[in-house]
Amino acid sequence: MKYRYTIIICFISIITGVNGQSIPPSLEENLKMINVEFTPNQQYTVTPSDSKFGTYACDDKNCPLWKLTIIHAELIHSDGQCRVYPYVAGSAVLKYGKVIQDNPDLFGATEPMNMSYNRIKSNFKYGKLLSAASEQDIEDLKMMLHYYPREEARSLFNADYMLSYPYNMAGMVCKENLTRARGVVIGKDGMDIFLYFIMSDTGIKDFDKYLTDFKGTFWFKDK
Repeated sequence: MKYRYTIIICFISIITGVNGQSIPPSLEENLKMINVEFTPNQQYTVTPSDSKFGTYACDDKNCPLWKLTIIHAELIHSDGQCRVYPYVAGSAVLKYGKVIQDNPDLFGATEPMNMSYNRIKSNFKYGKLLSAASEQDIEDLKMMLHYYPREEARSLFNADYMLSYPYNMAGMVCKENLTRARGVVIGKDGMDIFLYFIMSDTGIKDFDKYLTDFKGTFWFKDK
C-alpha cells in the first residue's frame, strides 16, 4: 500500500511539472527549440498559463510593461519585490530565419545575436522607431550595456555571454509596487533569452542578488 501511494505521488509530481509547478506551454515549447532546460526556482511562483503563444506582461496598454510585448511566463518572487518575465528570442530566429534572411531591410543585421539588438533598441526606444538596429545603432547601444565576464555567464546559466541594461518604467508604478526594471540577455550560439527583472524601489537594491539566486533556472544544454 505504501509503495502504491509513493507511485501515485511521483505521477502527480510529473504531470504538475518540476518542483510542483506547471511550466507555461509557450515557455516550454520555445525553450525546447533552443535546447534550454528550465528548473523553477523555489523562491519564485510560476503564474499558471495555458497560452501556447505567450502573453503580455500587463493588460494595461499605458503600462511600461505592456511595451515589452510578448513574454513567455511570469515568475513572482516570494518576497513580493521582484517579478521575472522571460522572452525566448532564440526560438524566433529558428522559426522565422528564412524570412529574416530574405528581408534584411526589414530586420537589419541577420546574425542571431544582432537580431537581439533589435529588441534592445526597442526597449530603449532608441533611434528610428519601428526599424531594425543598424550597425551604428548596435555600436551606440553597446555603450549603454553592461557585459558580464564569460565565466559568470557560464556559471549562472551555462551561457556564452550575458549582458544587462536598465528598462525605463517612466516613473510609473505597475502591479501595485513595481517601479524599476533591468533587462538581462543570456545566450549561447546566438540563441538568446531575455529576462526582465521588474522590481520595487526596495527590490532594485537587491538586483545583483536576484540575478545570482536565479542561477540554474535556465540552463543551456551542451550539444
